[in-house]
Amino acid sequence: MIGLILAGHGGFSEGMASTVSMLTGPQEHLEKVSFLPEDTLDTLKEKFIFAISKLADCTQIIVLSDIFGGSPYKCALELALNDPRLHIMAGTNVGMACEAAISRFSYGDIHSFIESLIEAGKASVSYTDVKAFTAPQNTDPDEDL
Repeated sequence: MIGLILAGHGGFSEGMASTVSMLTGPQEHLEKVSFLPEDTLDTLKEKFIFAISKLADCTQIIVLSDIFGGSPYKCALELALNDPRLHIMAGTNVGMACEAAISRFSYGDIHSFIESLIEAGKASVSYTDVKAFTAPQNTDPDEDL
């Protein structure tokens, strides 16, 4: 089983977990680690150790962090050096997190799964040029649009 840890600065992990749950339903084996302004790096490490302990029955754990190089990312990476179950990702967005939540039970190869999460994250990023859309022209003044 693949466990998930959402990790980030401020309310990122709580907000992302709430969004994922709203879109995909309640999730088991999903933990949250928040790096708050009052936390030290030691406190952050303790939070990760606690989250990892709650996922003890998971054969693999993916940490979905908010930003590459941030304290949550670096702390998780340090812990991964001694725990081969940990796989650390950065740049997490809603599409990636939802894909992780709904697809983690159907993947056998962790590296293929991680690649699919990267693709889901990329596919979730878009830009819509509102100028490309035009409002319908109402030629009948008595007709509502």
